[in-house]
Amino acid sequence: FDPIFSRPGFEDIELCWRARKELGVFTRYCEKARVFHEYDRGFVGLYRQFWKYGHTEPIMAWMHPQFTFQDSRPVTADFCDPRQPELSPEQKAALEEIRAR
Repeated sequence: FDPIFSRPGFEDIELCWRARKELGVFTRYCEKARVFHEYDRGFVGLYRQFWKYGHTEPIMAWMHPQFTFQDSRPVTADFCDPRQPELSPEQKAALEEIRAR
């Protein structure tokens, strides 16, 4: 998995997309295959799962712009490569000035 994914969510999908794009590998649905995930139960567990997906889907969409869910909203607005260093206050001000033009 790409180390840009600091938490679970979309890392497996990204691996499949990258394998397809770079190596021509096609993934297939196998009805008899079973994968078991342990999730926290209840409302808190559901919230945590959606939170993880909400923070990793933009990474997937940024890495593979052609990847979308049908009729989904753009998730990459204002998304920056998390591998890039933090901008200094001066750099942020210059960036805001450019965006304002």
